[in-house]
Amino acid sequence: LTKGVETLFLIDTGAVVSIINYETFKVIERIQKVKLIEPDMKIWAANDKSIEMAGKADITGSYESNNEHTLVHRFWIYAPGAGKTNLFGMDFLYKECSSVDFENSQMHNARFPGKTTVLS
Repeated sequence: LTKGVETLFLIDTGAVVSIINYETFKVIERIQKVKLIEPDMKIWAANDKSIEMAGKADITGSYESNNEHTLVHRFWIYAPGAGKTNLFGMDFLYKECSSVDFENSQMHNARFPGKTTVLS
């Protein structure tokens, strides 16, 4: 995700926003000068239950191991203990991906045509 921090993400086409867990955020916060922004709305899970959020933050990172293409994206941050799974939601996919090929485990980059990221 960001220099010195590698983490796994689930691509969740049912999620409107992208979310990282609190522990990952605390590591990134030590590396980058990110500011936690107070939540201004509730986030709801597919089971119609509210998810407790610590806030949101604009994080600089890359979804490629070589950090060739960096991006800044606003991630929601789970409150401590509220969630563990890091998610790329539709906000990320609309901005960064022209398509996701689940059959071949590839994500096609919208900002860099012809660039494909292999998903594992």
